Amino acid sequence: MRAREAGLVHDVVTTREELLTRARAFIAAHPESAQPWDDKDYRIPGGTPAQPKFAVNLPAFPPTCGSS
Repeated sequence: MRAREAGLVHDVVTTREELLTRARAFIAAHPESAQPWDDKDYRIPGGTPAQPKFAVNLPAFPPTCGSS
């Protein structure tokens, strides 16, 4: 509850089913919501993996779950 009071989260739930129900309701109520990278004109800050200054840092990031 402290996270909600601090404004870090919108809601707190206790079960997976409650989480899914509230998440779906939020999405339905806010269809305009999107992540910055959902915009077709979005550009990765710092460049792309094809640019050497950006690519040199890629090995520093841990692999994602399920990668081989």
